[in-house]
Amino acid sequence: MKILITGKKGYVAKSLIKALSPNYNVTSIGREDFELLDDKATKEWFSEKYFDLVIHTATVGGNRLVPENSDVLTKNLMMYDNLMKCSANFDRFMNFGSGAEVKHNTPYGFSKRIISQLMENNPKNISVRIYSVFDENELDQRFIKSSIQNYINKKDIVIHQNKKMDLFYMKDLISLVEWYINLNGGEYNRDFINCGYLEKYTLFQVANLINNLDEHKVVIRIEDDLDGEDYCESYSALPFKLIGLEEGIKETYNKLK
Repeated sequence: MKILITGKKGYVAKSLIKALSPNYNVTSIGREDFELLDDKATKEWFSEKYFDLVIHTATVGGNRLVPENSDVLTKNLMMYDNLMKCSANFDRFMNFGSGAEVKHNTPYGFSKRIISQLMENNPKNISVRIYSVFDENELDQRFIKSSIQNYINKKDIVIHQNKKMDLFYMKDLISLVEWYINLNGGEYNRDFINCGYLEKYTLFQVANLINNLDEHKVVIRIEDDLDGEDYCESYSALPFKLIGLEEGIKETYNKLK
């Protein structure tokens, strides 16, 4: 099984490369290899290569702290289009989308929405919609990791606005990808998978889970009294057992403490 992963320096891509490489023939690419925005360079790189699956994690934008312009929309669509021009060089295509495509009216969210729509009705394509993914290797400022680190250091856990949010454990994401890799017949009759669990938690409830990981307690502080817009969607049932949010938090805590 030959797999190509784009965006190799990103958090999700690095996690997938590490997990999949022992069992599959994994190739990973980033900007230092060639620029996916360059259609000629993309075609040249794919020339005389063939992959059973392309996992597309490369993206532009998506950082809520950085203002976006229309370039984000254009560049994400260009990367996708350049890959599709090389579709004769791969069998299946897994795109990593975002909850922003249904929740945020931003250039980044709009680009993800368009890509998902372009991929519809093709059983060889699947869009994996991530709202938030976590483990001990995520960025320090992300909610679960920063909250666990604050708990370990006996500091306040700070929530900007309380809301329901789909927080998905990285090990479960890896299991999802491996399930899709080994899917009988290589086809799936759904256009997308929402990465979330059946039970939806507010950030305050998640903070309470963290605050009960050990005997000591810290202050949980919500900065804005008004609840934020929920960042979650309907549960996508999967035919394998998930570790889940609570156990994922416990495992992450044990790695970080």
